[in-house]
Amino acid sequence: MADMTLLEAAKLMPASPQRGVIQTYAEASKVLDIAPVIGVSGKDFPWSLETSLPWTGSSGVRDINADFTASYGVVNKYSSETKVYGGKVQVDKKIVVEAPDAVAFQEAAQIRALSRQLDIDIFEGAGGVSNNLRGLQYILENFEDFDSQTVNAAAASDTSTITLDMLDEVIGKVNVSNMTRIYANSSVIRTINSLSRAQSSGQMSVTRNLNQYGVYSTTYNNIPMIAMQDGKTPTCCPQRRRTRTGTSPTPSPCGS
Repeated sequence: MADMTLLEAAKLMPASPQRGVIQTYAEASKVLDIAPVIGVSGKDFPWSLETSLPWTGSSGVRDINADFTASYGVVNKYSSETKVYGGKVQVDKKIVVEAPDAVAFQEAAQIRALSRQLDIDIFEGAGGVSNNLRGLQYILENFEDFDSQTVNAAAASDTSTITLDMLDEVIGKVNVSNMTRIYANSSVIRTINSLSRAQSSGQMSVTRNLNQYGVYSTTYNNIPMIAMQDGKTPTCCPQRRRTRTGTSPTPSPCGS
């Protein structure tokens, strides 16, 4: 069976409390509503990254009857430990007894909160501890193979702000033919909107379009921009400094 999103999987389930939990969990997420979920057997999930192709820097042309010298690409292998993400949904007995109509709301609120926290961990998971996910920030800061997908600011100050040239560079570095979304905090998205107005010369690169749910969303060059919020703080996914020795701060969106 092909990989599907949680919402697609829920449609195939019979009506049940479990189906309702899955739907609420996926609908509250800014990532899981479009990200396909794959099944993993075992404790670890192996994955690989192709860093170079054969014949890089050399020619494949040869004379007739001449020797053929083969070259090889480079594929680095990685492995990530699988985690259990979830827990209990509990409602105080006082609410159950005195306000039974509020039980469903309280249960749904806890599910939405956990879903939003998973979104944050996908980007900001610190790794290194048994109960921490390794988020994109951890991978970018600790896996040298991903250095080419970061954009560093020229200034060495935390106050460095994103520019449209930086955003275009990040988009160009991500090797995905069907770019789906740009994730950032609301401050970064406001900065992008402001820069677009100032530099558009009458032609806006930031527009509002209908998404797949029939809801208007802000896009940059037709790529939807998603403001990340965990429901607890005004914003999340702040602009980050690179922590590896010898690098400059990286004021870029969460990811794309």
